[in-house]
Amino acid sequence: MQPKKIRGLPVVLALLLVGMVTMPAVSAQTGIESSFDLQTYRAEALEHVSTREGIPAGELTIINEAFATFPLTGRTLWGTKILDEKSSAIYGIYLDEEGKAADIDAVREAEAAESSKRYGKLDPELADRVSTMRSDEKVVVWIWLTEPSMDRSRFQGNLSEEQHQELLSLQRTAYAAHEAPVIDFLKEQDSTVVYASQYAPVVFAEVSREAIQDLSKRSDVVSLDITRSYEPAPQ
Repeated sequence: MQPKKIRGLPVVLALLLVGMVTMPAVSAQTGIESSFDLQTYRAEALEHVSTREGIPAGELTIINEAFATFPLTGRTLWGTKILDEKSSAIYGIYLDEEGKAADIDAVREAEAAESSKRYGKLDPELADRVSTMRSDEKVVVWIWLTEPSMDRSRFQGNLSEEQHQELLSLQRTAYAAHEAPVIDFLKEQDSTVVYASQYAPVVFAEVSREAIQDLSKRSDVVSLDITRSYEPAPQ
């Protein structure tokens, strides 16, 4: 299959595959910090890490900080990376709205659960888009599938070039077989397959509102998201 090319898709794919499990981090320059006493938060973070790791606070330095927002659950966390100047080890910590140490994984899970409750398998932006789409309108979406079963047990440790190529061949075969039913379904729906990944369970396609709704009901589809364009920041 020769995939249809669309402008910017390789960039979108790379960003999605690398960062799809992360939540958006918002810089402290956006105004969110107005409800946070950053000086107090910085001091609390240093004290938490000092106590947790047994390192004198005077040997710790904050090297990065940002906010993570979770709009569906109304949560905002402040996170920071802290450097141990002696060992060069870096420690991370998140504080909640009350300045207490927070488990960001638990907050992410709560956000994901709320998203699933409200939108099912659709990304919120895609759900909003679907609600206004005409019946004859199509949009390019990425379709994240369940992970296919494959035996990677013999590919452990440092691989030779031959073993590496064998692993890649195994992945290509497994993902192609796993994606094939979805691709066949898309063709039956008069959808255009834009790209099918060889090394991840991802298919991009131009689909109608009805096709999106049908895809969301499939057991082999985990989630659907609208594609986005990213432009490099001006230098």
